[in-house]
Amino acid sequence: MEEVLKYFRRISSIIILLVSSVYAATFLMFPVIALIEPFYKKLAFKLQAKIASGWFRLVLFVFEVLNGIEIRYYGEDDIQEGESLIMMMNHPSEIDWLFSFSIAQRKKALSNIKVLLKNEVRFVPGVGWGCDNLDYIFLTRDWTFDENHIEYKINKYKESECKPWLVIFPEGTDIDDVKLKKSWDFAEKNGFPKFNNVLLPRHKGLHACVEPLRDTIDCVYDLTIGYEGKPTILSCISGTSPRVVNIHIKRYSLDEIPKDENQLQKWLFNRYHEKDQMLQYLKENKTYSMPYRIHKPSLSIYASAFLWFYYFMLPITNLLLISSFTRVYFIIAFVYHILNSKYEPLRKLRGLQNAIYSKKEKSH
Repeated sequence: MEEVLKYFRRISSIIILLVSSVYAATFLMFPVIALIEPFYKKLAFKLQAKIASGWFRLVLFVFEVLNGIEIRYYGEDDIQEGESLIMMMNHPSEIDWLFSFSIAQRKKALSNIKVLLKNEVRFVPGVGWGCDNLDYIFLTRDWTFDENHIEYKINKYKESECKPWLVIFPEGTDIDDVKLKKSWDFAEKNGFPKFNNVLLPRHKGLHACVEPLRDTIDCVYDLTIGYEGKPTILSCISGTSPRVVNIHIKRYSLDEIPKDENQLQKWLFNRYHEKDQMLQYLKENKTYSMPYRIHKPSLSIYASAFLWFYYFMLPITNLLLISSFTRVYFIIAFVYHILNSKYEPLRKLRGLQNAIYSKKEKSH
């Protein structure tokens, strides 16, 4: 019986998150795109963020309540409410960015989360579409394009009067044995340090984010996140892995972040040396070498999950079953988001990427 309940919980978690993300993009975000964004961009920017913050709480309900994931926070520093910041994280898995939501929710900043992600994410139905509508920064691994794209998005945040929580992964990708070997080879070739539990970080992305935001953000938080094993999106949604998430938080004032790129690179290598040691200790002891604290899920997570399920997902599903108009609308919104993720002129028209810079143009 227990195994049946576990299986039911996993299937229900997957269905809830997949369906809710597609519904949010098509029934909540699409009307904002069609009716408000062309005329009031700042208002649309804020509305999309509010919509997303509600869905993020549903994600946290699935992770922390249904699946019972325990999040342990370490370190003397704690993020302060009302701060605007850059959150620098190591990248042990493909799900690390999702746990920035947990921190932001506890600090009443879910509407401010912005993440640098791989370009491929924006093609994912539901979640990817939503991240795109939220002006997350999608990177292509073409630095000529990415550098200008980061600058463009950050300027857009400033124009929208957003106090961003900008989440960045200096490693650029999640770690595995193949990538670690390539990282060692590159480090050895260039005289850089070699690490065992993190990839060699790249300083250019961090520099491109910090410098234009020096007069806007309050600080940089360095987060070291670790698990037992390597969880995936599917294992996380289904509740099989991780069971425990370990997050160490360290605050750095902007005065401590070098402006010079070479000095920033050295500073970043030092931070990742510290991360490497912490993660090695975690691997051997299943905890960091310091006390931790656990924050229980807040009531707002429960309330949001209830509202989303009973007053949004169920009514929308019912309408799709009984109303041909709703089905036609859904198809239109669904197709729109597919086109929006792929059709460059539409992306430029909406301001999702700079009309001057595009990967296609740079290939000529």
